Amino acid sequence: VLLANPIKQLDIYTLLFPIYIAFVRLACFFNGCCWGVAWEHGPYNYHFDHPGNQVPVQAIESCFAILIFFFLLFYRKKAKPGTMYPMYLILYSGARFCNEFFTANYPAVVGPFKMYHFFCAITVVGGLILFILMSKYGQKLSDFFENKQQMLEAISAKYNQDKQAKLEEEKAKEEANRLKRLEKAKAARERAAAKHNK
Repeated sequence: VLLANPIKQLDIYTLLFPIYIAFVRLACFFNGCCWGVAWEHGPYNYHFDHPGNQVPVQAIESCFAILIFFFLLFYRKKAKPGTMYPMYLILYSGARFCNEFFTANYPAVVGPFKMYHFFCAITVVGGLILFILMSKYGQKLSDFFENKQQMLEAISAKYNQDKQAKLEEEKAKEEANRLKRLEKAKAARERAAAKHNK
């Protein structure tokens, strides 16, 4: 368990991240804890400290997360080992970067860009670098952990085999000692009977 393949595990667990984001952002939408810029079209979000119609940035991000989930679900069939998580980082951070232009609860720091724009940009670049590295070395890393897992299983099997052999050996010794005691008791009874007959 300790040496289970983390590459394969992360590829599987990555599918849970966009689902988590989708539910969290829906909760934000109904709670009104974030808000978007003012607009008068279509669905809107109402924030108790900022009354009026606003872009439903939380619902939009939730929809992005659901789309990312389905994309990853199909991408997983042909993905190289280790590329699922960096792909998620690229997609989600890119979507969040675009969505941040419509949020109003964070001030702009450089022109129209907010602090989250820079965080998202850094994450996209990091995701791209990680994607390239995993595309090249992910299979080797996965094989390495697979070999470690097989080694652990072999060691565990050998340990169990040795333990079973030791138990059987101890059981055989106990049985041999029991037979010796029975032989000694039988011999003692025979000597006592012979002495009594004399």
